[in-house]
Amino acid sequence: MKILTICTGNICRSIMAEVVLKKLLIEKNISDVEIDSFGISAEEYGNPIDSRANTILLNHGYDRDLWKNHRAQKITKQHIDTADLLLPMTRYHFDYLVKMNNGNDDKIFMYRWFEQQPEHSHLAPDLEDPWYGGMKDFETALAQIEENSEKIIANIKN
Repeated sequence: MKILTICTGNICRSIMAEVVLKKLLIEKNISDVEIDSFGISAEEYGNPIDSRANTILLNHGYDRDLWKNHRAQKITKQHIDTADLLLPMTRYHFDYLVKMNNGNDDKIFMYRWFEQQPEHSHLAPDLEDPWYGGMKDFETALAQIEENSEKIIANIKN
């Protein structure tokens, strides 16, 4: 199974989600799931993880090896076609992916959909955007990611 996490620039939320999911897969000894992250914008293309996201992950005990080689990448139609599950961080990202996927949303689920599982994925709340904020905003984003990551792994293994 191939899962993609998607945000705007691929230097904050989506890479943080990739790291959290990868750690959970290692802890649960699940080896048949591949995780990658992308942005919908090429603005940050090639850039490493945001320094604040890096600090938050380190402060929460995540192994830097999970992201040390990360470079921001922009999602393409080919990435969408080869993925089994796409996890956008916001409704804007969701709509962008649906448009790129010719109007089909069958494998696109908002990252926070797993909290309450509303009837339609696009009705789930957005994940906090920490980019314009401070460390507290990165803490909030990571907490939302962690809360939903356990539920995502549980859902894909059922």
